[in-house]
Amino acid sequence: MTPDNGRSTASNRSGGIRWPRQTASKESAANRVIASMSLVSAACVLPSFLLGAMAVQMHRDLGINASGIGLAFAGFFATAAVASAPGGRLADRTDPDLVAVLAAIVSGSMSLVIAGFAESLPMIVGCLAVAGAANAVC
Repeated sequence: MTPDNGRSTASNRSGGIRWPRQTASKESAANRVIASMSLVSAACVLPSFLLGAMAVQMHRDLGINASGIGLAFAGFFATAAVASAPGGRLADRTDPDLVAVLAAIVSGSMSLVIAGFAESLPMIVGCLAVAGAANAVC
């Protein structure tokens, strides 16, 4: 181990490389970014989880059976899988923060549309497909 020489450094367990410690402002900025991206990721996947939570009520009120709910889930995740490559390129070429905020807004809007206006399985599948595309860029 080498002496500190009065410098504030992180632990010397990284093979002899001495990394300077981050300042408090950099750490708090990193924590804000991690927290905000975690919230956006949770918001973007929320429509599918809300559908699962409301499946029993949807069956009773709209007559949608378990296979219809499964179709809606499949539409969400299939659209997210197909849109992930183009969505990633979009986020890389434009402002990633703006793309994340727009994705959260679209996802939240689709949740509200499903909750307030969905009257049939095709409408629910369509809204979840749009929400899946938003989930792809989160």
